[in-house]
Amino acid sequence: MRLFLDCEFNGFKGQLISMALVSDDGHEWYEVLHCQKPTTWVAENVMPILFQPATLPLMFAASLKTFLAQFTSIHIVADWPEDIQHFCSALITAPGVRIDTP
Repeated sequence: MRLFLDCEFNGFKGQLISMALVSDDGHEWYEVLHCQKPTTWVAENVMPILFQPATLPLMFAASLKTFLAQFTSIHIVADWPEDIQHFCSALITAPGVRIDTP
């Protein structure tokens, strides 16, 4: 299943703020993380349109794990390499521990 990925992050190479995945068949997943010190551009253009309160990192990971578990295989599609980097980082939940991907 192709999953289309989009992330918002705090400036170039910045902290992850939100992540969204949409499957070919229309299943959607979206979560927001707290942004401690948003850049001016992010504060003005990203934060006002998140439309969801921030969740804790452990809840973010649990939600992502649940979403990914519904698929037998996945192929991530993104329009920006840093989105892939944030997705891969989100899979790591502790030293030596990661979310299994189908």
